[in-house]
Amino acid sequence: ATLFTFKIIISATILTHFHHLVNDCAPVFTQKEYNVTLLLPTYENVAVIQVNATDQDSSENSTLRYDIIEGNKDGVFAIDPETGVITTR
Repeated sequence: ATLFTFKIIISATILTHFHHLVNDCAPVFTQKEYNVTLLLPTYENVAVIQVNATDQDSSENSTLRYDIIEGNKDGVFAIDPETGVITTR
């Protein structure tokens, strides 16, 4: 197995279900940085880590969504947009 270093950037956004709601505060991750050591190659669909964010504007009329927005070279990782669980592909 070989040790690789990946730096991926994750975003969290609030999706409101009603257009009149205002998102005054951006979501904030519970940790500034998440670090994981992973030996590759590995199996597909292995849970690597779960990221978590909170939003002061969240309500029952909004949904927090997670996305990988940078650094996912060759699509090695996937993120569940609802739970923030990052898995290998």
